Amino acid sequence: NTAGKLNLSNLRIYTQPNINVYNLTQLETSGLSVVLGFIIINELSFDRTVNWTMDMGDTNVIASNLDIPLNESEDVFVFTQHAYGGPGTYAANATAFNDTYIDTEFLNVTV
Repeated sequence: NTAGKLNLSNLRIYTQPNINVYNLTQLETSGLSVVLGFIIINELSFDRTVNWTMDMGDTNVIASNLDIPLNESEDVFVFTQHAYGGPGTYAANATAFNDTYIDTEFLNVTV
């Protein structure tokens, strides 16, 4: 009896090229100050301009004030520095976006 069972044998997953954020990492910690880094890659088959924000998880958001032109398959490394108000674990996230695409990656930052 196959009623109510999901057949995964014919399941296909398609991924669409996009602007993507990869490898959000806590690069350095000194007291309450941290440096975070991430990579933005243009996986589209054409050139795009992107922008980014870094939500530090403590109500502070660092935002780029420059659009970054990325050629097809080109990437850029972004790093930010932030001093937290006290020790703890904060849910940070990095977001890359343009007028059509958006991607976010999350990281728990401990200071």
